Amino acid sequence: MTQTFGVTGIGESTFSVAQITGLYAAPAFSGTVDSISFYVRAVEGTAKLKAALYVYNGLLDAGALIAETEEIVIDTTVGWKTCNFLEPKPYVTAGTVYFICAWRDVASTFNYYADFTEGNFYLSLTYGAWPDPMVGEKEALSRLSIYATYTEVGAYLNFRKS
Repeated sequence: MTQTFGVTGIGESTFSVAQITGLYAAPAFSGTVDSISFYVRAVEGTAKLKAALYVYNGLLDAGALIAETEEIVIDTTVGWKTCNFLEPKPYVTAGTVYFICAWRDVASTFNYYADFTEGNFYLSLTYGAWPDPMVGEKEALSRLSIYATYTEVGAYLNFRKS
């Protein structure tokens, strides 16, 4: 069954930057992560965008890179944009907190909720290879419209009459 973790609503506020941005979130079930989606648009022309999943060691301590997605190109059309993980896809454990993030090469406009919740971050870094581990992220008092989609993997018993 397909599940999500992160923020699936569309925030009413926007900001435009070229940096790594994300949030901390935990899946309700264990499973394999298929993609990361964000509500975004390029400020002008096009922008390159990619996403990643990191270990969560604590507030503002993202830790090691688990996996990164494909890179996509977005334009000025606002909407949900999705970056897919390639095989082997990362596995997440129910109740474990992860760092979900996006990175764009030029200024892009992200939607967010300006309700000043803990657990959101940013890191100003020139676009390129994902840092591993991530170091120096700063707290952002807002909730981004960004979430991970995953396929739930459960322990199912199959009973049959003998």
